[in-house]
Amino acid sequence: MEVKSLLKKLNEKPIVYHAIYAKITGSVTAGILLSQILYWWSTKDSNEFYKTDKDWCEELNFGLWELKGAKEKIKQTGIVKIERKGNPAKTYYTINEKLLEDMISSCCKNQQQEVPKTNNKLLEKPTTIYTENTSEITTDIATPLQSVVNYFYELKGWDYKEKKYKSIYSRFTKPAKELLELCDGEVKEAKFCIKKVYEWASSRNLDWGIETVFKKWYDIDKLIPQVKTKKAYYDGNRMFKNGSQWNVIMPNGEIKKFAGDFNKIEYK
Repeated sequence: MEVKSLLKKLNEKPIVYHAIYAKITGSVTAGILLSQILYWWSTKDSNEFYKTDKDWCEELNFGLWELKGAKEKIKQTGIVKIERKGNPAKTYYTINEKLLEDMISSCCKNQQQEVPKTNNKLLEKPTTIYTENTSEITTDIATPLQSVVNYFYELKGWDYKEKKYKSIYSRFTKPAKELLELCDGEVKEAKFCIKKVYEWASSRNLDWGIETVFKKWYDIDKLIPQVKTKKAYYDGNRMFKNGSQWNVIMPNGEIKKFAGDFNKIEYK
């Protein structure tokens, strides 16, 4: 493809970026995201809309941690209300247009205005707010991190008070912490994701862990347990149906048409 044709193709759907949004948020990355949020807000006639992290990452070519850092900076301005709701939960966006107007007006009047500072200095990967002190494990007053690990243990059928399982408890605190960060600190949402993976993997006799949630993150809502259909047996012999006719496979491999009592058919 010629360079001119390539450039024309790339410029068909550009991402519009307004530098003033970077000044408002204090971050170029957050400014780009805010520009795109406002674009979608306008296409929805200024109504609440939802969009997945996967969609944002693909649209803007952001990494997941870049996106989460940008979302946090935007939330701190108060311009955008970012709320997870529904089951399965989706992330919804609402704009405070009056506040946005005031901030733009203020920036235009004073180009030297400093972006309000916060105590939360976000890195590319957010710092955690969860402790990893697992020297004393309790279900009475469990931290969010412990609640997630305890739930994982419960689904695995492990007792964290048992010596062999207690000794490996700390091994799961790191992935549990990362899952909480992905779920914006929502323990309920983290447990929902773990249960979805548990049901999907268990129905297929697959090994799974908290890390499996990360591998299936963008497909969590699509994970459906495999339905195992029960097989028909008569007098211990396997049966199958051909059209409307039931047949029985005899121990010697011979197939006979079933002419017995239907009430004696067992399904297992």
